[in-house]
Amino acid sequence: MKVWSVIPVLVVFLLAACGPQPEPTPTIDFTFLSDEPWMTPTPPHPGETNYNTYCAHCHGYEGEGQLATTVENTLSLGMTTVPPHDATGHTWEHPDELLVQVILEGIDNPLNQYPMSGWGYVLDEQDALDIIDYMRQWWTPEQVAHQAAITERWNTRYDDID
Repeated sequence: MKVWSVIPVLVVFLLAACGPQPEPTPTIDFTFLSDEPWMTPTPPHPGETNYNTYCAHCHGYEGEGQLATTVENTLSLGMTTVPPHDATGHTWEHPDELLVQVILEGIDNPLNQYPMSGWGYVLDEQDALDIIDYMRQWWTPEQVAHQAAITERWNTRYDDID
């Protein structure tokens, strides 16, 4: 075989090899994001989901109580408004055990107007305690301390009954 006959084949291969090459796929390094604390999502409070699901539609998503736009009508009908769970309300004046009972069993209104449903068929005692703990974020430090003292007195008084 003559060398001259192989040269065109080599030129074709050489041109093909030296021709435009496909662009490499760029890679992005995201590892730096995991070291940033502002990028780490904060998990929700254990009671937040249950509060928002079972309580907030009446008591407000920030614990503010009944919608202000509905209060006048409720009062004109002689009914009591839905209480807030924030620092302006009275939830912090009750021991945990009573609040758990209210969450799980509900409250019967004597006139059957705006009774509070009990959620014991979907929530357990720990769920109720988590909801109460979630509501504490809206209370002042003094209210939190007062409610803890009331709960402690309640437990001391009724621990001997069991």
